[in-house]
Amino acid sequence: MDNKIENFKSFVKEHPSLIKYVKNKEMSWQSFYEIYDLYGDKDTVWKEYLNKEKEEEKPRESTSGGAFTAIASWVLSKGGVVFGAAYDDNLIVHHTYVNNFTDLKKFRNSKYTQSEIRTAYIDTKRFLKNGIIVLFSGTPCQIEGLCSFLRKKYENLILLDVVCRAVPSPLVFRKYKEMKEERQKSRIQELLFRDKRYGYKYSTMTLKYENGNVESEGIDTDGYLRAFFSGISLRQSCMDCKFRKRYRVSDFTIWDCFDVDRYSSDMNNDKGATKVIAHTDKAREIMKGIYHDVNYISSDVEKMLTLGGG
Repeated sequence: MDNKIENFKSFVKEHPSLIKYVKNKEMSWQSFYEIYDLYGDKDTVWKEYLNKEKEEEKPRESTSGGAFTAIASWVLSKGGVVFGAAYDDNLIVHHTYVNNFTDLKKFRNSKYTQSEIRTAYIDTKRFLKNGIIVLFSGTPCQIEGLCSFLRKKYENLILLDVVCRAVPSPLVFRKYKEMKEERQKSRIQELLFRDKRYGYKYSTMTLKYENGNVESEGIDTDGYLRAFFSGISLRQSCMDCKFRKRYRVSDFTIWDCFDVDRYSSDMNNDKGATKVIAHTDKAREIMKGIYHDVNYISSDVEKMLTLGGG
């Protein structure tokens, strides 16, 4: 009996989301223990309670609030594919696609460098011609580039642009990686431009090396972040961007909601929030399909732009 109680305590430690149900008086520890006693820890009966735990991972892994993940998940649930920026084996950022929920994590977290398009436009056109729903995400210039390439509108194409401050050259990023690897005498295994270990509003660069070492530096000490946010590494063409405009060709525009406290104190949890503009009827229909999966507040678009830019 004592051993089973200890196992139950370990189970709770592995799934801290259960604590919220008790605090909110939706369940009691006695009720949870009775379920554990009857079904153990593997039964599908836990699905109802642990799904919420998985949902909370999305904003932690995403740069902002996980709005992209919610929209992308809707597309995948319809048998579609999602395009976005990911790292290859050499940590070169490039556009690729995924067709399952597991691989969606490749696109989470910001990447402050130019993404190579490679065959993404060609692959998108192929999927569209085969009647498959496609969500293509990228910077505003990449979205308009795709539209120019396709030369026609597709009902099964969903375009999502991410508000872009500017894009440094991939050469700057490559030199930064080479410098870091030389100092560590080890290859970089994983890189996060916006690690949330110190909170959502403080940009932290985290590098994980093959030798087991981990480096984390903030915007005030990391060379790449300092160059990016001070404008030193930004391109002149980005400073005169022709695609930074109120009305866009995309269905969705998303960007960080750093002023979330102006909309809701409950959502100001330092995990991140996203502003979303649904430009088209297509986008608004998709939003209706994901409302039950997200915490959201409707707002006037002009207010969003005035308070938080875009």
